[in-house]
Amino acid sequence: MKLKLITSSVALSLLMAIAPNCQNKIQAQGLVPVPKEILEYRDFLTPQNTFDVPSSSENLNWENLALLYSLENHQAPVVSLAFNPQGDILVSSGSTNDPSMRFWAMTTGKQIDSQRAHATRVMAVAYSPDGTSIVSAGQGAGINLWDGNNREYRATFLLHANNIMDIAISPDSSTLVSGALDGIRVWNLKYARPVFTLIGVGNPSYALGMHPNGYLIASGNREGKVSFWNLRTAELISEFSPHKAEIQGLIFTPDGRRIITSSTEKTIKIWDLTTGELVREFTGHRDDIHTIALSPDSKILASGGKDGVRIWEVATGELITLIPGNSDWVESLAFSPDSTILAIGSYSTKIQVWKATTREPVAVNNQ
Repeated sequence: MKLKLITSSVALSLLMAIAPNCQNKIQAQGLVPVPKEILEYRDFLTPQNTFDVPSSSENLNWENLALLYSLENHQAPVVSLAFNPQGDILVSSGSTNDPSMRFWAMTTGKQIDSQRAHATRVMAVAYSPDGTSIVSAGQGAGINLWDGNNREYRATFLLHANNIMDIAISPDSSTLVSGALDGIRVWNLKYARPVFTLIGVGNPSYALGMHPNGYLIASGNREGKVSFWNLRTAELISEFSPHKAEIQGLIFTPDGRRIITSSTEKTIKIWDLTTGELVREFTGHRDDIHTIALSPDSKILASGGKDGVRIWEVATGELITLIPGNSDWVESLAFSPDSTILAIGSYSTKIQVWKATTREPVAVNNQ
């Protein structure tokens, strides 16, 4: 399958502007390949925050996993998971009967803190890439901002009506995007202020994905459509329909060249943003997919839903293993920053923390 190409004009002097009439040329099933100037442009990067591939992941064996911890303090399904940038703390959020955030030390598997995050189900939780902030959002109208170090409450963003489905933070930790049933809003995370409404009521968003350049955002709706937005111009760049059911996951690869999409129709797909080509399709789930996660080294994809958790090799699309012990619905997945650990949250109220084993180096006979 190849997506349709549509010509668009790029203002090179601005490095990111899209022709104003591009939105009118969008076709229902066709993705406008994103101009390379936009994919490559990263004005916020410095030598301190470039995207490095963890070297510790080279010899990982995801076929042979070790269960590190089973974390059991939640009193309701575990809806969202996130590691801090150092990978030594995992934060988890609960559903309606336990709308809390719980913080776990990865060195001991013990809970070190908890906060009642919202009045009802916490749909999403995330650390900012610089670790200074934690953001939580849920079925209520508010988005709460917490201190990333002491985990104390700092502020609430109030503009959505309710049902905030997903959040995304730019790599430089300056911009927050929230997707809800009443549209998509953009916030200044540093000063805790609203910036603009990307799209409003009548355009529900179920999933978000932030590009590594920090201003290209993808959103997915209930009908399987994915839209790409330029946060600097508040313009729609392109849209296409990779699935026929609700979008559950959107992940840009760290190199910014591809996007991974998943939906409740039981499939996961990888698309090339520069050509519009379908690169790879992952099939094997027999029921709805609720969540996906990509390891930071881009080698491993995890998917979870009503029929457990599957581990895939990104390069080939091959299934590596089916993680045991997840008979209940899986709602959340998170990889550690060094790509060695996968955390799984489910309706069982437990969190499983798995670690990939290390392959023994192959001896070389020089004789």
